[in-house]
Amino acid sequence: MLNKLKDDILRLLKEDEEFRYAVVGLLGLQRLEEAISRLTDSNIELKNVVTRLIDTQANMEARLSKVEEVLTRLADIQAKQEDRLIKVEDRLTKVEERLEEHDRKFNAILERLDKHTSILEEHTKRLEEHDKKFNEVIEELKVHRAKLEEHDRKFNEVIEELKVHRAKLEEHDRKFNAILEELSIHRAKLEEHDRKFNEVVIELRDLRRVSDEHARILQEHTKILEEHTRILQEHTARFDRIDKRLDDINKSVGSISEKFGFTLEDIAVTKLPMLLAREGISIDRADIKARYPIVVNGKEVEVDIYVEGKINGKMVKVVGEVKGRIDRSDVERFYRRFKGYDAFKFIFAHTIRPAAEHKARELGIRLYATYS
Repeated sequence: MLNKLKDDILRLLKEDEEFRYAVVGLLGLQRLEEAISRLTDSNIELKNVVTRLIDTQANMEARLSKVEEVLTRLADIQAKQEDRLIKVEDRLTKVEERLEEHDRKFNAILERLDKHTSILEEHTKRLEEHDKKFNEVIEELKVHRAKLEEHDRKFNEVIEELKVHRAKLEEHDRKFNAILEELSIHRAKLEEHDRKFNEVVIELRDLRRVSDEHARILQEHTKILEEHTRILQEHTARFDRIDKRLDDINKSVGSISEKFGFTLEDIAVTKLPMLLAREGISIDRADIKARYPIVVNGKEVEVDIYVEGKINGKMVKVVGEVKGRIDRSDVERFYRRFKGYDAFKFIFAHTIRPAAEHKARELGIRLYATYS
């Protein structure tokens, strides 16, 4: 078996140049080839010596009868040749031992090559498995990317619709401010009428002789007051209609939130880091907690939004409430609910009434709208 393996390896070394160079490169057998070359030269030299000996012996036998006087010299020569043969045999023995050592090392190299081949095959299998898993991950990422693009499209649609609602709300604010301006004018007129009425009363006390004229003026003022009362009633009806339209808008925004999977609380959580940054408070969005219980004056109270942040390096608590619309009464109720609790307080809503803004500034509460 070993001889066959040696023959096969020798054949490959002779026939396959790539294999020969690979073996030489891996094992560094250049010196082995040089030793074999030297051994081959020694064998050739030995063969030449033996050939010469044979020729000499033949000549000696042919001339034995004629040159008996040289027998002694031939015996000496033969002895010398035998000594040389012994030396050659010793050298051959050493060469065979070196060849056996080279065979042993070569077999060890073959075993190492087999091990490396097995390891390479194992690595190849693992790489194929990794390629397969990597392709699966790529396909899954493509699916997720498609879903994210669909979500982006829907979210952009929601943003566009919210922009429309924001424009409507701004228009309502403009009209509402116009109403407030008109009410201010009527209030000024009423104050002027009151001043004039007081003057009339004073004149009535001093000048009773002109009471008939004053009574006429009083009747005129009464008519004016009745007209103002009618105008105020009309304004009240307009306010009711505005409130109803705002409620319809809030319902529409609520239905949009349910349709696209987000609520007013989600909008508040999304915008809160930016809003608080304007106040100098830095927070991490991941730390925001919704429907979170806190202790206020010894009682547990659930707050819509709670988060802890930092302002100028110091920790600050932030509590907030989320509503569709904020009135003055909502601000007062929120203040009473968290009175005595040391925190930055805010209310987030779709719409904010002017009276609520005045009261919030008075109580130190921030008001934020969806269009802030």
